[in-house]
Amino acid sequence: MVAPLASASLTVAQWEALCRRCGRCCYEKLLYRGRVYYTDRACPQLDPVSRRCRVYESRRQLQPDCAVLDEALVAQGFLPLDCPYVVRQFGPDPVAGGYPAPVVADQTRPVRPGRSARSGRRRGQGPAGR
Repeated sequence: MVAPLASASLTVAQWEALCRRCGRCCYEKLLYRGRVYYTDRACPQLDPVSRRCRVYESRRQLQPDCAVLDEALVAQGFLPLDCPYVVRQFGPDPVAGGYPAPVVADQTRPVRPGRSARSGRRRGQGPAGR
């Protein structure tokens, strides 16, 4: 699978090179009343040690909910404020640049083994069962 170009000025390889491999984009998120809420549930394909997708090349076939990381997705507020994709698109102070910051208790939370969920999934329910 060839990833879409993130920008006319970047190749796929350049876009992918922006990633720091933190794994935070691979956590399930909830969309509730226009806000994005992070959960502590990682995609089952996320390796908790390497923080890389175990099936990266075929992730869309194996995990249909896996979001395609492009500028449109970045603009929706699904990524942490310090993500290089967010900083590239919105500047060093993403919130001042118009980025809709996700609601999360700790954006530096480490990857924890034993959690599972599909990544990038948006649900219409609120946090904590609301």
